[in-house]
Amino acid sequence: MSLMLDPRIIREDVELVRRSLVNRGYDLSLLERFLELDGRWRTLVDSGNQLKQYRNRVAQQIPQLDKGEKETVIKEMREI
Repeated sequence: MSLMLDPRIIREDVELVRRSLVNRGYDLSLLERFLELDGRWRTLVDSGNQLKQYRNRVAQQIPQLDKGEKETVIKEMREI
């Protein structure tokens, strides 16, 4: 029987999970792969959140710009 662990538990106590896997005879490469992918995922989510914050700040500034500046800023934002 296999159970799925909450990713928070793995992140918060990696050594406990590692010892548990060793005691049960499981391959630790799966844990290492999870930690690698989880780190990458969290980095990408953070980058996405930063881009959303930037987009929201710029969106608030656009109504105050003149027409030429608006078009330039909108074009730059579309590239992001």
